[in-house]
Amino acid sequence: MPTRYLFSPSISGFINRTEVTLGLAMTCITYLCQPHNDQECSNEELQENVLSGFYSLHDYSSHTWFELILGCISSSEEKELISQLTSPLQLLLELRANNEFSRSKQVPPPPRLECFKETCPDVYDLLCNVASFRRLCEGAEHSKIRVRIYKVMNELLCRTESHKEMCYCDTIRNHYGRRIFKCSVVDCQFRRHGFETRSARAKHASSHTRPWKCADPSCEYANGGFVSRKMRDRHLERYHQRKRSLEEGLARVASTTCSVKLAHYLISRGANVEGRQRPRYRTPLRHAARRDSYEAAKFMRFLLLQGADPYAPFGKLTNRIEDEKGPKNISKWLGKSWDAVVAEAKEELGRGNPDQRGGTSYEALTSHAEAFAAEEESTG
Repeated sequence: MPTRYLFSPSISGFINRTEVTLGLAMTCITYLCQPHNDQECSNEELQENVLSGFYSLHDYSSHTWFELILGCISSSEEKELISQLTSPLQLLLELRANNEFSRSKQVPPPPRLECFKETCPDVYDLLCNVASFRRLCEGAEHSKIRVRIYKVMNELLCRTESHKEMCYCDTIRNHYGRRIFKCSVVDCQFRRHGFETRSARAKHASSHTRPWKCADPSCEYANGGFVSRKMRDRHLERYHQRKRSLEEGLARVASTTCSVKLAHYLISRGANVEGRQRPRYRTPLRHAARRDSYEAAKFMRFLLLQGADPYAPFGKLTNRIEDEKGPKNISKWLGKSWDAVVAEAKEELGRGNPDQRGGTSYEALTSHAEAFAAEEESTG
């Protein structure tokens, strides 16, 4: 039976293409949000996850989730599907977004994504960044967790055609299929599809006559390299030209660990407490405000005492920082309301000397910073 009949509404029991696309998109996004896809997983955890088959859906999900989203918003039921996609995409944004990536202004976002712009600006930014990154990398996948999965899997496989006693090769084949020997060259199609034997992969690898390698020996791409010099140079320019700025580091801490000790260190080295590259980016305070935990509550109080603006705007959003779940629930962690915490910080700031950041001199608040840092160290 021709495939087109399977999707024809005139056929009893037909496959609804829109429902299937939505279902696949939701499945892929949910899968990518699961803990074993966190790039902070240790190598020991990755090994256990590989041998348990947790990554059998990883290639498909990471490769196709974005295309499935585009397929959903291209259907006639676009508005209804957007409302169903927004929540899982917001979770994906919170758990997996790279907050340090800044898309090029020279690459316009796909017009199809405009439907998310008003309903959920955060999700719109996420999808635009993904589109820009994929175009920049010419469709290649550069996920850090994916690189680590390949590396761990390769280390678990026998290094010769003859197998060791009690080896993991059959276990890995049972979970991931027979083509488990992946090409090490970034952007090669056989990095995803692989080969059945190590010798077949070795023969293929010889076809990469001059793989261009990263000059940084600590980089994941120092051994595998790139297919072209252009790709290698682009990688060097993007990731090894300079260290992350102090502000990027502070934003990273605010969106992950909420470590007062790390924030104290970064600010002492000159990080701007309001540090963000553009008005549409979240300030560190707003990053922390999205979290409901004791660490986030302490972190927000610390930032306020360092001069963070509790009323700083964020893009076109009208919601205030105090409307985020962190400030709403801060009383259960600190025993006082958000307004009280802001007022206390304002009063404390008034006793210090304003500096060029519009806050208080660092020296005037050293005792508070050290106290919070010491408190975190004792409880961590």
